[in-house]
Amino acid sequence: MAALRLLGSADVDVEGAIVEAIDHWSALLSREIEDPLLARLVVLIGDGLYLRALIGAEPSPVDGDLAAYLEGLVERA
Repeated sequence: MAALRLLGSADVDVEGAIVEAIDHWSALLSREIEDPLLARLVVLIGDGLYLRALIGAEPSPVDGDLAAYLEGLVERA
């Protein structure tokens, strides 16, 4: 969140740092999840959950089951 607040700052390459972090996270996921579509799905779900947490959205009753469901998909992939 703090990094996002610095976007547009001339003193810090926030965009570069965020892109580097996202690329690193994607590479780690690719090592664990062989299916590239499933890996992308995990990234997008994680991004959505992070955004909802940033804005203070109430969790869904099924959020607790989401991790277990995704782990099952990964194991079957």
